[in-house]
Amino acid sequence: MKKITALALASIIASTILFSGCSTQQKAVQLKTVNVGYNAWVGFAGLFAAQDNGIFKKNGLDVKLTSFSNPGDCETALASGSLDVAFNTLDGAMISYEQQNAISPKVFYFVDTSNGADAIVASNSIKTAADLKGKTVAISEGQVNDLLLQKALAKYGLKESDVKLVNMTGDIAGSAFISGKVDAAATWEPYITNAVNAGKGHVIYSSADCPGTILDAAMIAEKNVTSTDWVKSFVKSLDEGQKYVSDNKESAAKIAAKYLDTSASDVESMLSKVKIYSESDNKTIMSSGNTAEKTVNDLNDFFLSKNVLKQKVDSSDLLDSKFLQ
Repeated sequence: MKKITALALASIIASTILFSGCSTQQKAVQLKTVNVGYNAWVGFAGLFAAQDNGIFKKNGLDVKLTSFSNPGDCETALASGSLDVAFNTLDGAMISYEQQNAISPKVFYFVDTSNGADAIVASNSIKTAADLKGKTVAISEGQVNDLLLQKALAKYGLKESDVKLVNMTGDIAGSAFISGKVDAAATWEPYITNAVNAGKGHVIYSSADCPGTILDAAMIAEKNVTSTDWVKSFVKSLDEGQKYVSDNKESAAKIAAKYLDTSASDVESMLSKVKIYSESDNKTIMSSGNTAEKTVNDLNDFFLSKNVLKQKVDSSDLLDSKFLQ
């Protein structure tokens, strides 16, 4: 057998290292870049966990996260092609469906449902929604927190015309309430917790009082996507992120706190006000006649009454479960 000289051996080792390095670089290049838009919402903790724990990269995706102050701006970016995935409420997806129908927007995963994480916060002198009569209330007109206010008022026989409405986005509404510019606001976490912790007011009605009204979802613009193979990898990653949140509340709260610009202890409290959905949950939620379809029908009635939609959104066109494993 021919002996391998030290020089030859060194050459082989160098070649192996070089090949290994090229292979690693090649693997990195093969990661699919996915641009994702979201707003500051505790229900997206699974998304944040999947990103920070390298779950997306493990599944072949290089996810770039962009935060939007106004949830509706996500859909605009999705329509333009600057985003591949938009995270928003189901009602936001329905509005996008009508306005951006040419891009075939599809809800492919339900992330969570609000179970107290959306609410009407009011000054301490206002005990119930009945006391809102004649008061100034900040809402996002024609959006789901507007529906939340309607439900709160209806409980006491009041209508929106009985209060003074100020139209602003939910995050701005929360900030306006904390600064004392309005008597009450329809908003979401972390603004609810911030307002209560600051001693500015308390919750008089929340999504826990009307279960299933506010669903949060991930959507794509199908016509802007040349290949949808990566969507299944995204679903797999998100499911793993959701499981991480369920199994590791404390560490998941620390991760989410960075994205929500609040404390981990506050995030832990907020997480108790949402129900995080797994991929298995989605199979049930998106099945015919179940939660998602019923909520679409309820929102259709609300949007048509507010002239937000011109015609009903067909849930079978909007909801797409084919990416679930």
